[in-house]
Amino acid sequence: MQNDFYRVFSAYREGILRKKPPAVDESDGNQEASLVQRKLDFEQLASCACLGLSSPGERLASRVVAWTARLGFMAAHAGELVLAREHFTESWKQWRELDEGLCRIRLVGIIEAYEAYLEYRLGCRSEARDRLERALDSALLLEERYGLSLYELHRMQLGHNLVRVDWRFGFLEEAFSLAGALVGYLEGRRRDLPFHRGWCNKRLLSCPIYLRKLMVAQIAGEAIDHLISHPESSYWDIFFGEARIGDETTNDLFSVDLRLWQWHQARRILLQGDDRGYLQILREILLPGPRGLGTLYYAIIVDFAEFCAADRSLPARKVLDLLLQDSLKWKNFPVILAKRLSEICHASSATG
Repeated sequence: MQNDFYRVFSAYREGILRKKPPAVDESDGNQEASLVQRKLDFEQLASCACLGLSSPGERLASRVVAWTARLGFMAAHAGELVLAREHFTESWKQWRELDEGLCRIRLVGIIEAYEAYLEYRLGCRSEARDRLERALDSALLLEERYGLSLYELHRMQLGHNLVRVDWRFGFLEEAFSLAGALVGYLEGRRRDLPFHRGWCNKRLLSCPIYLRKLMVAQIAGEAIDHLISHPESSYWDIFFGEARIGDETTNDLFSVDLRLWQWHQARRILLQGDDRGYLQILREILLPGPRGLGTLYYAIIVDFAEFCAADRSLPARKVLDLLLQDSLKWKNFPVILAKRLSEICHASSATG
C-alpha cells in the first residue's frame, strides 16, 4: 500500500496543474461567489413570490425596515455590537408601524434572523436559538397561509444557522446530527427533521433544484470542515447516520460537484477499515483538480495528511512533509483547517 501514498500525492499535484475544469463543475470554482449568487437568487425569487400578495406601498415600507435590520447585521459583523442593537431596535419600531399582512410576517423572519447573529456574537446561545425559532415560525406561516413553498428552503438555511450556533458553542453532537439531517432531507432521503415542525418535502421538491444542490454543497461542505477538525469517528457516524447515506455507489443529485458524494463514500469505507479503498477513491477525487470543490478541497488534503501521519512508513512521512511545504502556498486556506494541519504535523513530529 505504500506506493498508494505516492499515487494520491501525484494525483493531487497533477490536479493543481490542470487548467481545464472537471466535466461536472458547474461553477467558476469560487464557492463563496456561488453561495452569494444562491442567496441573491433566493431573495429575488422570494420577492417575486410576494408580488400580488402585498401592495406596492407595503413592499416599499418593508424594504426600509429590512434595510435597517441589514445595517444591524453588518454592524454586528464588523464588531460594532452596540450600534447593531440600535439598528435592530429601530427596525422593530418601524415594523410596528406596518399594517398586518404578508410583509409584516416576512419581516419578522428577516429581523429575527439578523438579530440572532448579534446574539451569536455576544455569546448568547439560547437567545440566538430563540430568535432563529421565531424566524422559522415566520417562514412556516408564509408557507402555510400564503402557499409560498420557497420558504421551505429558507427554513433549511435557518436550520443551518442553528447548526452554526451549536458548532460555535461546542455542542458538536447536536451540530453534526442536525447537519446530517438537513443533508438527508434536502436529498429526499428522509421525510422529517429533528427541529421545528410542519415539514413537507413535497414543498421542498417544488423549489429550484439548483438552489437545493447548492445548499447541500454548502451544508455538507461546512460540516466536513468541522469533521476534519474534530476527527473522532463518532461524529462521522452521527453525520452519516442522520444523512441516511448508505452504500450507494453514486448519487448524481448530491451536489454541484459529484466529488462531494465520492468523498463521503471514501470516508465511510475508511471508517470501516478499508485503507486502500479510501486511497483509491481519494486519487480519483484529486486528479481533476480543485475547481468546483471550494474549501472541501482543502479538507480532503488535510484529512489525507492525517491519514499519512498515522502511518509510520517512509512514503507516508515524506508525503506529509511535502503537503506541509505546499500548504504555505495554498490560497484562501481556511483557518479552521490550517489549525488542524498544524496540530497533525506537530503531533507527528513529537512521535517521530
